Amino acid sequence: MRLQMAVGLSYDAELLILDEPTSGLDPLARDELVELLADLMIDERRSILFSSHITSDLEKIADFVTVLDDGRVLESAPLDELKARYRVVRGGGVAPEGLIGTRQTGAGWEALATTTLATTLGPGVVVEPPTLEDIAIRLAKRGRASRRHGKEHADA
Repeated sequence: MRLQMAVGLSYDAELLILDEPTSGLDPLARDELVELLADLMIDERRSILFSSHITSDLEKIADFVTVLDDGRVLESAPLDELKARYRVVRGGGVAPEGLIGTRQTGAGWEALATTTLATTLGPGVVVEPPTLEDIAIRLAKRGRASRRHGKEHADA
């Protein structure tokens, strides 16, 4: 990976396109590569398109994120705006309407909600900031459920 990065940087490219660059690396090597990419981005002469399933790496260096699932764009926004748009919510009993990617647990339910909706859910609901992984997983679950539901109606 270091050799490939050195070759890519030797051309002084304005755009680096990296597909899963940290995949398969041990945690230390992953961290070093993410730090190198972060340093490269500081001078703002380069842009980096970083495709990855390792959302923790993206959270460290991304300033703009596009969440894809099955070739579909689910969200595309600056990372801080995207994370401000949603909240992880948890509660007991029956989950309220309008939640995203609801999952039943032994203690109740867990889902993603827009920040606006999360503020209206009332007492007994735990509201927390999401990680990028929370957002990506829940949006993908909503998209897949919606496609399944659409297919069921198309088959009817």
